[in-house]
Amino acid sequence: MSSSISISTRRLLAGLSVCGAAAGSLLLLGGSHTTSHAAAAPDKDAVVQKLAQDFPLLGRPGSGKDLAADRPVTSAEFAEHVPELIPERGRLVSRDEARTVLIVPRTDGQVCLEVLFAEGGAGANCNSTGDAPILVTYGKAIGVVPASVEQLTYTLTSGRQIEAKPGTDGVFTAPADALSVSYSDASESHTIDLMPASAKPAKAQIPTL
Repeated sequence: MSSSISISTRRLLAGLSVCGAAAGSLLLLGGSHTTSHAAAAPDKDAVVQKLAQDFPLLGRPGSGKDLAADRPVTSAEFAEHVPELIPERGRLVSRDEARTVLIVPRTDGQVCLEVLFAEGGAGANCNSTGDAPILVTYGKAIGVVPASVEQLTYTLTSGRQIEAKPGTDGVFTAPADALSVSYSDASESHTIDLMPASAKPAKAQIPTL
């Protein structure tokens, strides 16, 4: 899985692959946080156009829902902590009363999944390691695989493996008892560890996706 960094904010987000951060921190799951002020500004349109070849959602025309402006922490506010993010080119992946999930490109060519909670707080996972961006908590995972991926293989806690096709635009949600998800893209094979529901500590209070 990707590495994590913490940024001070109004509330703790826990359970998205990384737990146990200091209270009052916002977890950014994956990707580096280095910015070169001397470098020329990247061509955002060119970056997004290239990424959209692998992640078609990024090529979809934008709408007001893509900015998640009604959430306590908006995508634009989240990007203030991570200047590589291009929030105006983010696109909605899923939304319900409790959370909004967006796919957001970065100027360094990475792709992130953001989760913005209705109660406040936010987090993200980026594909800095080459794996698909994915948000993981106990018993649930949502991710987006590249367009070249035709099949996913889930390994369950029972040891059984099940196969499934990615959903529209490569979006997938894992079974609650999945230990991992595997897939092959145009260049290599990938296996991402997940967090099955049965592994959740009995008294843990962790926000769900």
